[in-house]
Parts: sequence; C-alpha cells; structure tokens
Amino acid sequence: MRRAAPVMVAAGALLVLVAGCAEEADPCDDTPELDQVEGEALPVEVPPSDVLPGPDPEAVASAVPALDGFPSVTEQVIVNVRRETLEMAGRIGGLDAGRCDDVVGRGIGSVTRCTVTYEGVEVVWAVEVTGTPPGMFGGTDVEYATRLESGVLTAGKVYEQLAWNTQTRLNGLSARCEELPGLFPAVPGEDTGHRCQDVHYSCTDGVETYRWEPMSVGVDEEGFVEFGVPGD
Repeated sequence: MRRAAPVMVAAGALLVLVAGCAEEADPCDDTPELDQVEGEALPVEVPPSDVLPGPDPEAVASAVPALDGFPSVTEQVIVNVRRETLEMAGRIGGLDAGRCDDVVGRGIGSVTRCTVTYEGVEVVWAVEVTGTPPGMFGGTDVEYATRLESGVLTAGKVYEQLAWNTQTRLNGLSARCEELPGLFPAVPGEDTGHRCQDVHYSCTDGVETYRWEPMSVGVDEEGFVEFGVPGD
C-alpha cells in the first residue's frame, strides 16, 4: 500500500493538469461560417469527396478496347492515347480513331505526335521512345512515354478533382468554382482563364482571418487537372 500511494498522487496531479489545460480554449480553433470569409464566393459549391475523379477504368477499356492479333507499336500507342484522353476529360465521350504523324519506334529518343479528337477538340500527345523491353532487341516492341501538348478538360472532371483534393479539409467550408463550361481546351503550363477558390486561413494573437483565395485551373503534361496561383 505504501508503494501505491505515490502512484495515486501522481495520477491525481496528472488529472488536475489535464483539467487545467482543458479549461484554456484555443483562440484559433473556430470553424468559420460562410459570411465570415472575406471576398465574394464563386457560385458553384464543391463539397469534399473521397471518390476518385474521372471515369471507371473498366468503362475506359470498354470504350477503347485493346486490339486483337499483333498490332503494331503505332496502333498500340493510339489505343493508349485515346484512353488517356478519356481519363483526362473525365467523361466517356465522342472520340475519333486517332492518328500519328509518323511511325512510332524509329529509335530511342525519337518523338512522334499523335492526335485524338474528343468531342470536336483536338488533343495532341508527344510520344517519345525511351527504350526496348529486356529480351526484345531486334524486335518490334518499344518502351515509350507520352507527354500532353494540347488537351481538353470538362467541368465535371475539374469539380471532381477539386473535391478529391480537399477531402481532408478541416475548416468545414467547401471549395468553390465559377460555373465552368462543359468542355474547354487546356494546354500544359498555360492558364485556361477559369477560376476556382478555397479558403485561406490565418490566426494572429487570437484574431482569425478567412478569405477566398483564387486558384487557376489548368492541366499538366500527364493530363491531370492542376490548380495553381493565378499569374504564376
């Protein structure tokens, strides 16, 4: 019993300390209301979501099936870039047969441009041969990488990507966007001119500030939606 007494005292002291900390409210942990945020909110609310953006992979494979027999490298590449175009757009839509401006595979480092038309918008992919699979020296198969030069986005894909990006938000407010056109062109490294926004939060000496922070909408060289700082 004598050995247990100090433990009881220490536990009691710990409880007192925890209770004391609980009484001190954090001045910077409030969740803002919409009317507390400085600036004008864009019209389309984009609630957070843990659903992956874009079409189901099976739907993409069904829309652009693999070729039977022994297709050439160029034919395989066209299948691939057609699928990548659907994934970028985020919607199964009208897609032409696709074409390349030369045969793919004329040597390591060679670049061929392949074009796919999605819902009337031309999408251009640069296809670079990067190597030959092991054991295939002298064969027809090659390894290659695709790089988007001119793409297309849909409003639905942008909203879904923003919802996915903000799924772990803590401040309780949804990100927002302007009412985006259903379909619009997008070039890697260039601002599409369309905007979304999220809440920027700061707290100094217990004074909280919330404001709408604009985000540019674009696409990267892999065809993924990209949000950035306007003007950068």
